[in-house]
Amino acid sequence: MPKRLFGLIGGSLSHSLSQKYFTKKFAELGLSNCKYTLFPISEVSKVTNIIDGNPSLVGLNVTSPYKETIIPFLDELDAKVLKVGTVNVIKITRDGEYTHLKGYNTDIYGLRKTFEMLEVPAGCKALILGSGGSAKTAKVVLSEMGIASTNVSRHPETLADNKRHTRRNVPQRIAVPADTLRRHHRRPYLPRPRLQPCQNKIHREL
Repeated sequence: MPKRLFGLIGGSLSHSLSQKYFTKKFAELGLSNCKYTLFPISEVSKVTNIIDGNPSLVGLNVTSPYKETIIPFLDELDAKVLKVGTVNVIKITRDGEYTHLKGYNTDIYGLRKTFEMLEVPAGCKALILGSGGSAKTAKVVLSEMGIASTNVSRHPETLADNKRHTRRNVPQRIAVPADTLRRHHRRPYLPRPRLQPCQNKIHREL
């Protein structure tokens, strides 16, 4: 049976428990052909080297600080990503020389299930500490549950920026080095107003 590689990309991953968790889970499920590893990277553009250099890689988790900046390197976004503007899972599909990357946000599902288990009372209010990707996800989930929330952050300028993008959280402009795009035949993701999720794809320049 062919090997299937999964992994985690992020900045410093020394604190991560993902490899230990998934290695144990694969063993429990008898998935001897599956392996999970960590890919600490100093800049988000290096994800292309990881994908190109590991042909058995079929999926990636994404953690801080790349949950937002990973978006320009993806070919397709799940509808939930359009609501929060962050990605924490990448599905990698290969077809010959072509590689398709689709971004998902499973934090939405996980957070909602957690809040439901806590039986949060109706009419309560929430205080969110921070303004990063996880904070944005929490705000969207709380809003869907009818719970008003307020963010506090050490960086108040990010709170103002979040308010400006309440209706469309996918970053409007992200700078990606031109040499990176040319080297990997990718175009930056440039969302347009009122674009439907099913049309929200990027196509590599072949």
